[in-house]
Amino acid sequence: MRNLKRLGLTLVSLGLLNGCGTTNSLVATADKDVKAKLCRSWRHQTVSQRDVLTDETASQIEASNKSRPAWGCTYGK
Repeated sequence: MRNLKRLGLTLVSLGLLNGCGTTNSLVATADKDVKAKLCRSWRHQTVSQRDVLTDETASQIEASNKSRPAWGCTYGK
């Protein structure tokens, strides 16, 4: 129980410290060949009516499909 409290306090302190820093974000860019290879290998996932999915799996598929445009791939292809 003592270790659990210590872990909880550590996580809370990390969250508080995170708000104190400046936010630096980096945007990765890739040339067209790399982006084309990525989009070909990371295809839009589809589901048929016969598939049986849990809510968690369905949300993971949806998140994967919706994150493709952020990497430069066309949504739905």
